[in-house]
Amino acid sequence: FPVTIRIFRQSWEKTFSYPVRAFAVSRTDAHVHALDQWIKVMAKKEIIFSNEHMHQLNANLPADIRVLSFKSIPKGFNIIGAAKKKEYCYLFANALPTQIPLVEEKILHFAEPLDMDLMQKAAACFMGIHHFYNFQRREKPSANFMREVVQSSVTQISHWQGYDFNHKVFCYSVEAKGFLRQMVRIMVGAILNVGQVS
Repeated sequence: FPVTIRIFRQSWEKTFSYPVRAFAVSRTDAHVHALDQWIKVMAKKEIIFSNEHMHQLNANLPADIRVLSFKSIPKGFNIIGAAKKKEYCYLFANALPTQIPLVEEKILHFAEPLDMDLMQKAAACFMGIHHFYNFQRREKPSANFMREVVQSSVTQISHWQGYDFNHKVFCYSVEAKGFLRQMVRIMVGAILNVGQVS
């Protein structure tokens, strides 16, 4: 997500001719796509932003980044602490890719059989308040590793973002107020390890 923030700042300065600082409500790991994200924007001058400004900014952003809405916030507003929940959805298929443009690259494909019952049971184990030290990377030893997972499940889906699938595609969905670095990615790896039928 730092790349997205950098592009956002550059596009803002190109559009309005003054620099801003920008902070996202959540970070994402490499190759993870954010479908909905809030960004806090600050500048040395008063920011006046309207629907017309939003259209102007979107005209200078790449096609895969769009400003959908905006609102004023009080000085000192903590955008990260204000998040009520964060949700991740990891897609994987128990089949080889079928070359659906722009979608298959976002799906992890397994040709080998996967035991969905075991995977669902493994996903349920993450529910509740747990110490996730073994499910993170690069956090400081003094960090708080306790997290409460309020939803963790594996379900089969037939469509996603307007695309219909002609093979079995599954979604691992997990919700919490916050996650550690690479926490969800490691959780997904653990669930897939449980589900691999040897």
